Amino acid sequence: QLYKLEDDFDTKKIVELLSDGHFKFNFAEAAREFNFINSANSYSIVIPYDDNAKKLIEDARNSLYPTSFTRKLRPYTVNIFENEYKALAGAFEEMGDAFIVLRDDDLYDKQLGLTIPEDLMFMNI
Repeated sequence: QLYKLEDDFDTKKIVELLSDGHFKFNFAEAAREFNFINSANSYSIVIPYDDNAKKLIEDARNSLYPTSFTRKLRPYTVNIFENEYKALAGAFEEMGDAFIVLRDDDLYDKQLGLTIPEDLMFMNI
């Protein structure tokens, strides 16, 4: 039973990379293969929840190199899954290939974070 669970969860065979029996662990390969959250189906969203974030976003809008602001905006970024992104269609401003900004302030709560109304969440599953 345990082996079956391991097969289902360890599809990239990371356990094998870290347990060869001779204490020669392939940490580099394990690090390349390991993703806690599959980012292929997620989006990074910048939340303009304070004046500093709003200023950085505005500076990026006016810059020839908006991607240069990505690192500075990281503390204001959350990841959401594809179905959540689709559920909130129209709530975001895509800044080219640089990043995506939340436009709808009503969707962000300082205590709860980014909120997705239930009626929208289940429409795009």
